[in-house]
Amino acid sequence: MNPLNVYINIKSFRELRKITREDISAQLGMSVSGYGKIERGEVDISLSKLVAIADILQVELSILINFEISEAFQFILEHTSMIQSPEPREDTLNMYRSQLHEKYLLMLEKEIERLSKKLKEGQ
Repeated sequence: MNPLNVYINIKSFRELRKITREDISAQLGMSVSGYGKIERGEVDISLSKLVAIADILQVELSILINFEISEAFQFILEHTSMIQSPEPREDTLNMYRSQLHEKYLLMLEKEIERLSKKLKEGQ
């Protein structure tokens, strides 16, 4: 398990649930900037904080810890009411796949940029 995945997963699930940083930080009783440090992987998270975040995001702790971005679309289909019909139309599925793909490509590009910057600062 890559520890960075936990931070990425927290942000990903927050965005999927359409919860703002302000909302989640208020529920956790912390500042927005403090919560932002969690999402960026700049601080270690206590187990109790991680459990609280999982509760707010309505996701099992084990999923939050072990989730792979490549599984995002399947997770949405199984855990949300984004698609109401029992057999969603293929064009609807393709639209959601495309939107998720673009969103996570952008997210991963930002993470690569952040890590590259950290690496350069360390040299």
